[in-house]
Amino acid sequence: MLGAIGRYIRQHHVALLALFVALGGTALALDRNGVKSRHIAPGEVKLSDTNDRLRLKCPGGTRYFEGGCIERSARADAIFTNARDDCLDENRRLPSATELRLFRHERGVTLADQPGPVGEWSSDTDVDGSPVATVIADAVNSELNDAWNNPHGYRCVARAKR
Repeated sequence: MLGAIGRYIRQHHVALLALFVALGGTALALDRNGVKSRHIAPGEVKLSDTNDRLRLKCPGGTRYFEGGCIERSARADAIFTNARDDCLDENRRLPSATELRLFRHERGVTLADQPGPVGEWSSDTDVDGSPVATVIADAVNSELNDAWNNPHGYRCVARAKR
C-alpha cells in the first residue's frame, strides 16, 4: 500500500507541487489582505456604517437606518389610518415595531411625546379581531396596543436609493 502511494507521488510530483504552491499562495494572499473577526472590536461595525460603502442616499429629513431611511422627527399626532395613509401617499410606509424598537436606541432619537401613553404608531397590527395597532412606548421601554382612533405621533420610512 505504501509503495503504491510512493509511486503515485513520484509519478505526479510536478502536478502535486504546482497544486500545493497554488493553494498555498492563495491562502497566504487571503491571510495577508483579509480582515478577520479578531481584528474588529465588538460593536464597532453597524449596519448604518454600510450606507457610505453602498452609496445609498436618503431623502431630506430622514436618517439611514437598517436599510431604510427613517424620518428624524415624529409627525403630529394622527389616528392610525391617517398616519398610514399619509406615509403611503408619499410612497413611504410606517416603520415596523422592530424598526422603532431598535431606532429609538440610536443617538439623538426620541420617540414622540404627548399626553397619555408615550409612543409612535408602527405598521404592526393585532389580528385577533380587535381594531388595535402597536404603539412603541419610549419612556417605559415596552409596547402597548392602542385603538386605531387614538392619535399618536408617527414617522415614515422611505427607501434608500442609489
